[in-house]
Amino acid sequence: MKRSLQLLGVLGLVLLASVSFAQQDPLNTLYIQNPATVNPAYSGSREALSAVLSHREQWSGVNGAPATTNFNIHSPIKDKSLSLGFGVVNDEIGPVKQTGVYADVVYRLQVSRDGYLRFGLRGGGNIFNANFSELQTTEGQTGGTTDPSLNANISGEFLPAVGAGVYYSSQKFYGGVSVPTFLTSSVVPDGASQAVFSEALHVHVIAGGLVELSPSLLFKPSTALRFVTGSPVALDLTANFIVAEKFGLGVMHRLGDSFGGIAQFYLSEQFTVGYAYDYTTSDFSQNNGSHEILLSYDFVFRSSKIRSPRYF
Repeated sequence: MKRSLQLLGVLGLVLLASVSFAQQDPLNTLYIQNPATVNPAYSGSREALSAVLSHREQWSGVNGAPATTNFNIHSPIKDKSLSLGFGVVNDEIGPVKQTGVYADVVYRLQVSRDGYLRFGLRGGGNIFNANFSELQTTEGQTGGTTDPSLNANISGEFLPAVGAGVYYSSQKFYGGVSVPTFLTSSVVPDGASQAVFSEALHVHVIAGGLVELSPSLLFKPSTALRFVTGSPVALDLTANFIVAEKFGLGVMHRLGDSFGGIAQFYLSEQFTVGYAYDYTTSDFSQNNGSHEILLSYDFVFRSSKIRSPRYF
């Protein structure tokens, strides 16, 4: 028990120290249902072969607004001390399309009766495509500039990725810190003097818990941060209430950016559907909000066991 508390203390110090960084991009509102997208150490934590598919349409009604699709599948292997994960993410914004493919390897260490500390490594890469000649200038011209950066057509540029994460979980608490990739690659078109795309070092922090308010009502608070040097911190605060182990309703606030609502439906012990809507309150508010949907399924075979029900 003492060892467990020491490990949690170290994790807490990392969480606090991480606030010195800054944010670049907003988080997915349903981050708690699919932490594997940013933290490789989450892979295998559901103690079953788990598959998650999610899609987010950001700033609905805005031409060229971001759209992101994630697919993750992961499972423990070899007496559950090791886990493997695989993920694909497709992200589009304006003329830029990126497809990331990665694999995770996780080692699990039991630190208390129901607490596990996981260490994950990630390897893969991002395939970058862009057709900047489709961009329209302020004069209404398309491709009508001599700037090589703005006339560039980039196809299949591969950007390698190597990342790592730490994740602790028990039946009542979870917390994790991760860097999806330590590499900061850039794309510089032929003849251009500057990059049209540069990856930044991101650090993700997530934490949350589960509190029983009554036999039929659970409270699940959570928080998430994403940050990179030189930009403001993106902090999500989420409060979910789970009713009769059948469905959940919640609210979220992304500080300085948006408010939103969350609905989750636990259709069975294995199958969960989630939906989130958030509305931008910052200066960029000329849109119809953002929509996000998620499907999660745990494949439970005869030889496997799963803690039931699972809420993170």
